[in-house]
Amino acid sequence: MFFNNRKRAAALASVVAAATMGAGLIVPVASAADTTAKTTSDATLSWSLSKIATGGSWVGGCNFISAGEAGDTGKAMTAWTADNPKPGFQAANGNVSIKYPDAKGDLTVTPTWDTKCLTSSGATATPYSGGNGSSTGATVNFSKGTGTIDTTANTADITWKGSFTVAFYGGMTYWFAADPELKVNADGTATLTADLSGYGTDRGGSSWSKLPVAENQTIAELKNVKVTDTGFTVTPEYNSIKTTEAPDGGSWPQDFVTFQDKTGQSSYWYNNGASDANASAKAPTPITVAYTAKTAEDPSKVGNVGTLSADPTTIDPTKDQQITVTGKGYTGSGAAYGTYVVIADKSVWEPGKVPTDQSAFLVQKWVRPANDPKDGYSNLDKDGNWTQVLDIPANTLDPNKEYVVGTFAAHMLSVTNRNLDHAVALTLKAAEPEATAPAAPAKPTATVAGSMADPYQVKVEWKAPSDGGSAITGYTVTLTPSTGDPITQDVAADATSATFGKLTAPAVSYTASVVAKNDKGSSAASPASDAVTPNADPTSAPAITVTPVSDIDPAKDTEFTVKGTGFTGGAAYYGAYVVVADTDVWTAGKNPTSAKDFLKAAWVEAADIKNGEFTTTVTIPANTFQYGKTYVVGTTAAHGLSLTDRRLDTAKTISLKAQAQAPAAPAKPAVSVPAAGSVKVDWKAPSDGGSAITGYTVTLTPSTGAPIAKDVAADATTVTFDGLTAKGVSYTATVVAKNEAGSSAASEKSAAVTPTEATKPSAPRNVTAKQGAAHELLVSWEKPEDNGGSAITGYTVTLTPKDASAAKVKASALTADVDADTFQHTFTKLDSATEYTASVTAKNAKGTSDAAQSGTAVAPAPIAPKLTFANADGKTITELKLDVDGKATVNAVIAGENTDDVTVAWESSDDAVAKVTAAKTGAKATVNALKAGSATVTIKATIDDVAVSASLPVHVSAPNTGDNGTDNNGNTNNGDADNNGTSGTTSNGNGNTSSTTTSNGNASANATNATKKPATLSKTGSAVLGVFGAALVLAAGAGIALAARRRMNRD
Repeated sequence: MFFNNRKRAAALASVVAAATMGAGLIVPVASAADTTAKTTSDATLSWSLSKIATGGSWVGGCNFISAGEAGDTGKAMTAWTADNPKPGFQAANGNVSIKYPDAKGDLTVTPTWDTKCLTSSGATATPYSGGNGSSTGATVNFSKGTGTIDTTANTADITWKGSFTVAFYGGMTYWFAADPELKVNADGTATLTADLSGYGTDRGGSSWSKLPVAENQTIAELKNVKVTDTGFTVTPEYNSIKTTEAPDGGSWPQDFVTFQDKTGQSSYWYNNGASDANASAKAPTPITVAYTAKTAEDPSKVGNVGTLSADPTTIDPTKDQQITVTGKGYTGSGAAYGTYVVIADKSVWEPGKVPTDQSAFLVQKWVRPANDPKDGYSNLDKDGNWTQVLDIPANTLDPNKEYVVGTFAAHMLSVTNRNLDHAVALTLKAAEPEATAPAAPAKPTATVAGSMADPYQVKVEWKAPSDGGSAITGYTVTLTPSTGDPITQDVAADATSATFGKLTAPAVSYTASVVAKNDKGSSAASPASDAVTPNADPTSAPAITVTPVSDIDPAKDTEFTVKGTGFTGGAAYYGAYVVVADTDVWTAGKNPTSAKDFLKAAWVEAADIKNGEFTTTVTIPANTFQYGKTYVVGTTAAHGLSLTDRRLDTAKTISLKAQAQAPAAPAKPAVSVPAAGSVKVDWKAPSDGGSAITGYTVTLTPSTGAPIAKDVAADATTVTFDGLTAKGVSYTATVVAKNEAGSSAASEKSAAVTPTEATKPSAPRNVTAKQGAAHELLVSWEKPEDNGGSAITGYTVTLTPKDASAAKVKASALTADVDADTFQHTFTKLDSATEYTASVTAKNAKGTSDAAQSGTAVAPAPIAPKLTFANADGKTITELKLDVDGKATVNAVIAGENTDDVTVAWESSDDAVAKVTAAKTGAKATVNALKAGSATVTIKATIDDVAVSASLPVHVSAPNTGDNGTDNNGNTNNGDADNNGTSGTTSNGNGNTSSTTTSNGNASANATNATKKPATLSKTGSAVLGVFGAALVLAAGAGIALAARRRMNRD
């Protein structure tokens, strides 16, 4: 139904049914003048949801509310951390904030991640159970709500933008609500709706995903709402709501509970039976809505709200057109349903007229209101701003009429509210004159260009000419060479440059011209550009200087410094190569076949050539140059041009230093006899022939028999031949010098010389004898001053007792033969009560020298008297650790010359802590731990008429109840730790022992009875005893033994 005049429009006020006009124009059911509605743009909403939603939780600390939409934790049953999900907990987000009550109950506290679970008293919220628990009292607060309020009709419709997240169990399950809307009906009932989403998992917990958005879900139902000019507070219904989950009542709305089935929280939003102890904690808390109500604008006032602009406003009606229309400040009651954007015949509609004739609108679009935006539409933003594009097909507008781009209120307000009436006039272009071919382009610019792939290019650039009234469709660019045929290239209409490549012809110049084309034809050619030469010859002949060029030593690395001039033009595009070559393979002007034609090549990059000049170096490794060949240092073009372009070729011949020769023959050598059986040869170094001498070969030729030769070092000019024992034989000598080039001729033969006959050596020197370990003597000497002309072959060392009748060792044990390189010998198992002197003789092929004697007679060192402790396993101990009521067997170890019939006395410093029970002879004792504490066990004896003693610290600990005893290695062995100390006892000729501490828990050292073994005398008379059923082998004849002597078996 359309109204064709104002009278019929006025009659519309009495029409009850609504009618649609055109593309969405709706005729209202009542006059706008009758409305009592007011508007608001600052509405707030505050709500705690329920006590349980902000109460304590059994895991995760608490349930809490966070501003904004939380991110994804990544998997099910995962409590939030301070930064996961991202974003995680937020106290504010856009128009939404979270506030907690202070001690007075006022919502002034802004929570943090660390304080989100604290109540107003500062205590941590506790979970609700059996009706008991506590809540933080957190509220979610929306601001900047917009809508209408009618206190007379007791109605309201307010929407808010923003979202909040509700997290249970510290975030293990959570959901969010967005863009709530409160609608109050005249009867005082109301609903609060929102878009709901969140995260959920399947029943098996194997998947975790975001839930689809459930739009416009009822989250609260209200009754007895009284709409005022400032707001209201009301508690949502709970006990009166019946759902499938709570058929007897006591539930949040069915929409909301059904959604919570997907999050796993549904049981927290309805009563579990008629006597749910936590019902009061699940029930909704009051909702507070506050706002400022403003009187609506006078709907009859034309264009008093907002501004309108359009671009462009001058259009060609013969072509498809687009106009971008922009509105600002479209707010108030007139914008309740958005606005229509139209192109209208000005004679039919303009601002102030009621839009009753659809034919007046050649184009019409709807910009949706801010409280109901949708994708695919233009939408008012919160400030009433919007943009809409209008498409106008060609020939839609009549060039003989006037048109406007206009706006007015949408839907039922379109005929009653003139607040949004705006218009912008359109100007239609006059018909264009008939098109022609384009004008000729102006003179183009040609420049030399290039790339690594194609160095010889010309780039042509121009400006687009006048198109003659018809769009240019392309260009033809012609490149004309100084010799040869022109080259053309067609390019697109939007191009104003063209590049010609592969212009390799040397020294050829080019000019360029351009022709423009459109649908009407081609322009005249542009004037020719200035000429350019992409592959120009060098401006001057390339030349190089090379250092060095002569006296080059092939045996050494050679670095050539090369300086170049005149390296310009196309051949130098890639720079140049500096090369070293064998002239049999390459020289200037010859095309190389590959890089292998050169001994070495160095690349001088184009950027390193300044004004045609460069300096670089190239190094040839030692032993690369060969005598008999000719070499040059030169240049070529670089890269691909090196094989084809010879314009940069240069070459400088280089020469090698004279080739080295073998040394000259040394002069006649001199010979002499320095000692019996020896001949010494001396000579002077000859000329080295240009190569350093590397050594000499000296040959000694006897009057009878084979020659003898020796090789000597380069820095030697003398050598001695020894061992010349043949009687009456004379010798001559010759010398040959050597270098890298070869060997010299032999020198002239020396005069003959006869060495004196060899004799036995002289006596060794500085013979000494001194004490070594117990029962040992060390004899030392120096080689004879004269070997008698024959090499020493060995030495005989003899030890002689001062009193031979008292010696207890056979004479054969006191003589030793050693080799020629040995100058000391140790005699062992000697009688410490006997003094000895030493003598040494030297031997060679001619006999044995006289004996050299030591000085004062020396006796070997005896074994020092000493007492030590050992455990039942024979391992030395220096400390004993026991638990109370534990015991250990400890042995006394005796060291000395005579250990027979030694009695050991035992005592404890504190019998109350550690009591000692010793065997008859004191060979061993049992240590009993009686109470916790420390004591010292001491043993005493007289050995070799010397009183000695030793002490053993004992530590007794109270045992750990039910704990297994632990040995010193940390190993548990059934509650009692064996005395398995890690340290053994080492004994040597001096009677020294080394050990580490053995530590027991409840120690038991149960040694078996020692096997009966009578004491025996070593060659020095010291006692050697066997203990613990196995022989203890002592080094160097030492008399160390446990005090388990021959009498042990009687203990």
